[in-house]
Amino acid sequence: MVTLDGAYEETLRPGGASLGKYTLLKRCEIYWVDMRDRELTVETSQELRIMDPVPLEIDLTVSVKYRVSEPRVVSLEVKNPITTLYDYTIEAMRQACSVFKFQDFLVGGSAGNSIYQHLKDRNVENYLGIELLDVLVSSISGADRAVSLMQNQGLSLIHISEPTRPY
Repeated sequence: MVTLDGAYEETLRPGGASLGKYTLLKRCEIYWVDMRDRELTVETSQELRIMDPVPLEIDLTVSVKYRVSEPRVVSLEVKNPITTLYDYTIEAMRQACSVFKFQDFLVGGSAGNSIYQHLKDRNVENYLGIELLDVLVSSISGADRAVSLMQNQGLSLIHISEPTRPY
């Protein structure tokens, strides 16, 4: 990305470029933007609480895979785009905890998809210049507490009902 006297001039293609065409009478600044796929890890500790099947504090780790889609937005228009993505992810994790059960955060559950959709709904691609690729729940701790609390209440983590038989 190239700016002249603080105003956007152009986005250069990857590789080498000659800057000789820019006059020395203007302040020329170059912004290097990493366009490769990247991953942001968001961890919480005793910050989130699920209510179903039992009230429980959980520690949750989510991996957000993304890439910069708009270098101009990332480098010039948003002060801290990755910090903002982090904050939006925490917001999405809180929302998911208010809606989903403990099982939904496990492998094959729908919590990761919900967090992804929440971020999409926040329009991060246009607002932050970041394309979301995937959101995965990397880890959830509190399972041991969940199992013991559920056993104390006579519940099981995965409920399998017996088929009804006609008599």
